[in-house]
Amino acid sequence: MTAPDMGEPVNPWMLETGSFWIWGALAVLAIVFTLKDRRIPLFGLVLVAATSAFWQEFFGDWGAYLAWNPAFARLPLWGDMAFTTPVKPLFIPFSWGWWFAISIPLLVALTRWLNRKLPRLSTTLIALIIAMPLFLAYQINVEGSSVANGWWTYDVVIGPALERLASALVV
Repeated sequence: MTAPDMGEPVNPWMLETGSFWIWGALAVLAIVFTLKDRRIPLFGLVLVAATSAFWQEFFGDWGAYLAWNPAFARLPLWGDMAFTTPVKPLFIPFSWGWWFAISIPLLVALTRWLNRKLPRLSTTLIALIIAMPLFLAYQINVEGSSVANGWWTYDVVIGPALERLASALVV
């Protein structure tokens, strides 16, 4: 899979610089809360877990025919590898970390809150009712705006594509 010419990405700092700052702020908060409470907060555990699981991104991208813009700074020491996308942006470990460290604890908190309000519903059902529409809306917005911003594209599309919608979602 080769990345097509996407031109310069729009607002690349949102992913590159933004991911480092958000991740760093969450890491400092996790350390502060850990020292204060003598236990690692949920978002701290998820920050470590997601940051260390980032490598899965590139295999998933390859399977989805996703190609990152080659203008992004790349991870050092990781070149071409079978069954991975050719461009491996440097910000991916950090963006995985902050994204999951924010979204998973928020989902857990909202699920627990609704479970207290609606104790007859199962926690699993509440989580599905919350997560499915939120993550679907998020994915439609992110995929459309990211392709429109030139952050990534898809080499091969099977099924419906967000081409026309993407141009309306440029941030």
